[in-house]
Amino acid sequence: MWREQLEPDTTLLPAPSPAPAPLDAGLLLGARVIVGAAGYNLTYEALALGRWHVALPRPRRFDDQRRRAQALALVPRSPIELERVVVRLARSAAPRESATVVREVDELAVALLDRERRVRAS
Repeated sequence: MWREQLEPDTTLLPAPSPAPAPLDAGLLLGARVIVGAAGYNLTYEALALGRWHVALPRPRRFDDQRRRAQALALVPRSPIELERVVVRLARSAAPRESATVVREVDELAVALLDRERRVRAS
């Protein structure tokens, strides 16, 4: 009986999907604010597109998403702060400062490669 009290009730949870759907870069082009993990792809794509990235760092064995998020994105400390930040940024028309303006997916690849070259050169 005590075991039943400790185990979570999972009857209302959705069934896990076999694999996440690939992210369509076109969706990022239309977004003002991007909320997601602080992995390499999403973080640098948001940066190259000049979109605000509200990062939710995930624990990874070989990747320090928290450090990347703190350096390149906004990291809310609570669900309430997450909501406030997203609403404030979504209502604001101001793009992220010092960002490369990308209007098409092909330009995104070029911007990411240029940024990588600059980082390696410094």
